[in-house]
Amino acid sequence: MVGGGDVRPVGLAGASTVNMLSVADIEGSPAAYVAVERFTGELNGRKGSFVLQHSPPGSHGEQIAIRAVQGTGSGDLAGITGAFEIIQSEDGCHSYVLGYTLG
Repeated sequence: MVGGGDVRPVGLAGASTVNMLSVADIEGSPAAYVAVERFTGELNGRKGSFVLQHSPPGSHGEQIAIRAVQGTGSGDLAGITGAFEIIQSEDGCHSYVLGYTLG
């Protein structure tokens, strides 16, 4: 989703660096994590960088929240805000949706 609610494919190309902390439950399965991710590259023809904050709820099966951290955009991506959604299909494939605005 871009700007005023237009829905179109997002062209996201670049690289990310992630700092992550995770914990396992008593059985050794993943239980929770937090992460901060710096993306640098191009978003729909705009070059720059921004930070994504991963904030999972901590319980199995709950929806993860990933958002663009306000004030972290640089270059053509200055002023970016929004949310990044990971959608997992029943067959285990993932797709991604980035809803954002540029201020």
